[in-house]
Amino acid sequence: MSAQSLPTCTDFDVSNNALTGDLPLLSLPKCTTVSVSRNKFTGTVTKLDLPVLVRLHANNNEFSGTLPTAWSSPDIKDIWLDHNKLTGPLPVWQLPALEYLVVERNKLSGVLANASYPALKTFRITANKFTGAFPVLTCPELFG
Repeated sequence: MSAQSLPTCTDFDVSNNALTGDLPLLSLPKCTTVSVSRNKFTGTVTKLDLPVLVRLHANNNEFSGTLPTAWSSPDIKDIWLDHNKLTGPLPVWQLPALEYLVVERNKLSGVLANASYPALKTFRITANKFTGAFPVLTCPELFG
């Protein structure tokens, strides 16, 4: 599948529809917000070329597979991937601006690793299959 390129788009929102199939390879070099929430998209969330992404809202779909081990944008503040069918571990990302990490109600599993998210305000991992001891999370905004 070829990339869907929208070189001047800064806000890509197709949420609250009944769109189906794999999310196309998106090349949005100036896009800070991508919202594909509340559709019926399948496939993975790793096909995103979004170098200035700040907000990713891809909740309430049917995405599967593992989470990306890295993101192309270091400035991400919001990752909303809840209510999907994602599997595997929760990676430790180098995202110092991350404020919202919401991955509840998936099929994520494994042991949670120690992590540092200095700006994190919301951390939701409810209704997954994580095991082991709770990790050391360095999140001054979350824990005070």
